[in-house]
Amino acid sequence: MKLLKYLFLFVFIIIAVMFFWYFTEDHRDAKGSTLVHSEADSLQDAPSYYIKIKGDRIIIYNKDHSVYEYTDLEPEFLPEDITLELERGIHFRNQEELYEFLETYSS
Repeated sequence: MKLLKYLFLFVFIIIAVMFFWYFTEDHRDAKGSTLVHSEADSLQDAPSYYIKIKGDRIIIYNKDHSVYEYTDLEPEFLPEDITLELERGIHFRNQEELYEFLETYSS
């Protein structure tokens, strides 16, 4: 009878430990995946821009391809390598990068 009591206690402890481990691991994954989703959502919501030559103008576009701003930069006064990049389009992750570029090449 004493052996049965210890066996029951041992099985109960094993089940309790497994139960605790399972739910602790499950909650940790749920929090981790929530964090990943919120980081991805914040990246999607973050503004980004690209700048491109269109005809004889340099235009800044939003990430949804709508016009953000028309610039006064004249392509013929820019270095050739920058002009080639602008023909393909240059991407900027935020306004700070965009304005840094514009300040560098404006007169």
